[in-house]
Amino acid sequence: MTLFRSLSSFTSDFQFFVACLDDVTFDIIKRLNIPKLIPIPLIELENKDTELLRAKQSRSLVEYYFTLSPILPLYILNNFKEVDVITYLDADLSFYSHPQPI
Repeated sequence: MTLFRSLSSFTSDFQFFVACLDDVTFDIIKRLNIPKLIPIPLIELENKDTELLRAKQSRSLVEYYFTLSPILPLYILNNFKEVDVITYLDADLSFYSHPQPI
């Protein structure tokens, strides 16, 4: 939420997609009911990509989570037709000024 809030303090021109790695995270984000904050449950990503499920069987949990990095943007581009640009950011980042220069 720190990343989302820091970005929100400088601009409102974005959608913020979150890969929810467990049901608790998905439920909490969903209940917040923030229009720009879009939770995507892990099961949804897995249902759309059979290769991802195969990778899950042969990797540790941490390795599997890193495997999701390219999957989430592809999922967004395929399922949210209004999205034409994606910036992938790790959750441990914060904005201290407007993101335009990026």
